Order: sequence, then C-alpha cells, then structure tokens
Amino acid sequence: MSDKPLLSQGADLLTALAPFSWPVVLVGGVYLLRDRLQEIVTIVLRRIESATDIEFGSLRLKGATITLSGEVLKNESGALRLDSALKADVARRDRVYSSRNNLMLVHTIKPVEPARFEENKYRVFGVSVFLHSHRQRGRFNDVKRVTYFLGEHWGNADQDFGAKYVIENGNEQFAMTAEMYGSCLCMAEIELHDGTKIEMDRYLDVEMAPLFGIPLSKARE
Repeated sequence: MSDKPLLSQGADLLTALAPFSWPVVLVGGVYLLRDRLQEIVTIVLRRIESATDIEFGSLRLKGATITLSGEVLKNESGALRLDSALKADVARRDRVYSSRNNLMLVHTIKPVEPARFEENKYRVFGVSVFLHSHRQRGRFNDVKRVTYFLGEHWGNADQDFGAKYVIENGNEQFAMTAEMYGSCLCMAEIELHDGTKIEMDRYLDVEMAPLFGIPLSKARE
C-alpha cells in the first residue's frame, strides 16, 4: 500500500490520465452540443440555398450550385433545369478526350513578387499554362513539343505578328509562365513523337485574383 497522502495519489492519477483526457472531453463536448451543431449546419445550408453567390473570402462562386449526385444546392430564380443526357452526349465527350490523347491544357496564377504594375494600375500575375493528364491516362512521354501562341502583341518588336514559344522539355508538363495582367487567348499546338499534331486553346485569366487579396479592378480592365 502506498504511503503517499490521498491527495497526492489523486494528483498522480490525474497526471497519468491526462494524455487520454482530451479525446474524452472532445467527444463529450460534441455530444452535449449536438443540437447546437445541427442548428449551425442547417443555417449554413439555408444560406447556401438562398444566396445569390457563395462567397469564400472575397472570391464569389457564381450561378447555380450542383453536386455529383445531381442535387441542386442553390438555384437562384430557377435558372437551372436538369435534362437527361443521351448516349450520344457521353460519346461526344469521350471523343474530346480521345482526340487530345487525354491531355488537357490548364493554367494557374500567382501574383508576381515583388509586386509590379502595368499602366501604373494593374497588378502583374505569373500565369502558368501547361498540360494536364486526365486521370493519368495521358502520357507526357508521347509529346515531342508544345508550341504556344498568345497573340501578335507577344514577342520582339521586329516580329510583326508576335512570337510562338516552343517548349520541348516535359519535366514540368511542358509548362510556360507568362507575366501579364488581364486576360488573353492562348493557342497551343501539341506535337507527338509519331508526328500527330493536336490543336488546343485556353483562355488565360486572372479571375482568381481575390484569393490573393487583390480585387479584380486591380487585376484586369
């Protein structure tokens, strides 16, 4: 039998149980507050259903909101209608993937640091455009080169119709980063090693600027 006072033994017991106490407290707290948590979830869902836009910080998600299962979470003024798709719709979509060898053109943006501005107003962004393999079905090793064309304003002064930018290194998914503000249409020609050429395009924009705390009025015209 221990010679320690009862109070001291109690303190030792609490110390021993300390590592296990937080999970118990957490579960107990969730149980006691379950009605309040359910009320909060209900309020959030109602706000989603009634909102014109869903807002994350200063970025607004526009239009009707749907889920993979076909549930409509938000449908302002009944603007969305669900029609049954046809087998031909599935086939047409599959042909797009197939015609592009399951390689898709995508882009991401990030503000240039240190901050730069064009026309003393618009924040300059680095806009990376590159190939993305759809569900890992597209093979970058099949690609020989990607040629990008951003328009006649991109290039040296002696190039009357602009320049075409050729990327032959697939280590970064044939990526190229354009420092720009506003938006532009990017045309891309993907040439495979077997000689096949695939035409793609991507509208490069900075609509995600609010995620970086930059209002759209400072990112584009």
